[in-house]
Amino acid sequence: MKHAESPLAIDSALLAQVQTAAKAANRNVSEQLVLWASLGQILESMLTSSEISALMAGAIEIKVEVCNRSMIDARGNVDIVELAMSHQSEAGFNKVASQIKKEVKGPLYETVDDRSDLLRQISPDGTVEIGILKNNNFKKIRSV
Repeated sequence: MKHAESPLAIDSALLAQVQTAAKAANRNVSEQLVLWASLGQILESMLTSSEISALMAGAIEIKVEVCNRSMIDARGNVDIVELAMSHQSEAGFNKVASQIKKEVKGPLYETVDDRSDLLRQISPDGTVEIGILKNNNFKKIRSV
C-alpha cells in the first residue's frame, strides 16, 4: 500500500491509547491508526448517524458474530458484501444499498433465496432475470 505523508493533529490521550494498542498488537503507531480508521470506515457504513452517536456515547454496544459458513467458498474466500450486509441494521443496509444502486452502471446480481446455484440479475432499467454464471458470463434461464 502506498503511504502518503500527512501531518495529523492527534489528541495526546488518543495518541497514548494508539501507542498502547500498537505495542500490544506488535504494530507501529501508523499501522494501528490505519487499522482503527479502516474499522471506523466499515462501522460508519453499517450504522446510522444516531447509532454512531449512541455508540460514541457508550449507550449501545456492537455485537460481533461468527460469519455464516455459506459466505465462505471452498478456497476460504469470504463474500465481503454478504458479510458486511449481514451485520448491519436495516437502516444501514438500506443506506448502503441505495448508494450502491446510485453508483452502479451495469446490472446487480444476488443469489435467489435458498438457491445458491441461481443468480438474480437486476438491470439498471429494473428488468429482472434469473440465470447462472458460466465461464464468468451470466446465462439467462428465465425472466421474472
